[in-house]
Order: sequence, then C-alpha cells, then structure tokens
Amino acid sequence: MRQTKFGPQPVKRLIDECPYGVKSLAVELGCTRAQLYHTARGNQRPSPAVVKALCEYFGAEAKDLFTEEVLAVRFRKQAKKR
Repeated sequence: MRQTKFGPQPVKRLIDECPYGVKSLAVELGCTRAQLYHTARGNQRPSPAVVKALCEYFGAEAKDLFTEEVLAVRFRKQAKKR
C-alpha cells in the first residue's frame, strides 16, 4: 500500500458510504472528485472550503472528520499569514 502524507482520514468512511457516489457528492459540495479522493486518503490537506462543505454535509465538526495532524498543519499555515 502506498504511504500517504497524513494517512486515511475519518471522513473517508463517510465518503465511501455515500449512496450517491463520490462524483455526485463532489458536485453537491462544489469540489472535484479528485479533491475528495485525495483528502479522504490523506494525500493532501483539504482546503478550508472543502472542510466547511464536508462538515455541513455530514453535520459534523472538523475534528470528527479529520485527524489532528491535518487540522494542526492548516492552522499553523493560517497563523503564519497573520
């Protein structure tokens, strides 16, 4: 199995169980299938817009959908910009 940057994220299970499929979910969320695929598998950090859309869609908080490492990295980058 290929090593990923952040490892599979908790949101992966929810995305995989989506009855409409990843492509339809991506359209619903306003992102690409590739963004969902790579985010769920931990290949890339999700954008703030994707995090927000997933949280709203699944009715969950970001800490329930993503590992602390992913969220901490995103927070550190935002803090440096200030």
